[in-house]
Amino acid sequence: MKARDNSPGTRAEGLAADHLERHGLVIVERNFRTRHGEIDLIARDGDSLVFVEVRLRSRGDFGGAAGIAEMLLQSQNGQIQLLPALPKAWENGSLKGVCARGGFVIDLEWKKGELTTFRLYSKSGGSAAINYHNQKTTLKTVPGRWYELNKDFKWSSIGK
Repeated sequence: MKARDNSPGTRAEGLAADHLERHGLVIVERNFRTRHGEIDLIARDGDSLVFVEVRLRSRGDFGGAAGIAEMLLQSQNGQIQLLPALPKAWENGSLKGVCARGGFVIDLEWKKGELTTFRLYSKSGGSAAINYHNQKTTLKTVPGRWYELNKDFKWSSIGK
């Protein structure tokens, strides 16, 4: 008989799963292992998959969840790169509420492997430089506002 794991990390994952289920999500997988690391919880919220990394760790290794996030969004050297390594198997999807360097929150959606919706919230103002494939744009933002990039790669403010 296998001993039950009562470690703090396992208890924290259980609390996170309970929280998600109370809010209507369905837990699809726990401790999903990839060659890049482990994802603590995968939940379904309607048609969306939600990847959860529980942050109760004694070390700073966030493994698989960080790897997945990096395939969909990268923010470094003052640039935000959209869908830099989208797997072909993920033809349609969305990413919501992901923080990017510079004080930005990102929502994006894609269909048939192509970006269809991109929204950016500015927490602190400043310039946002966005790259998607060979298209680049920069936006000067105001704190507390949402912005949307249209199909012509032009910006519009969509309010608070």
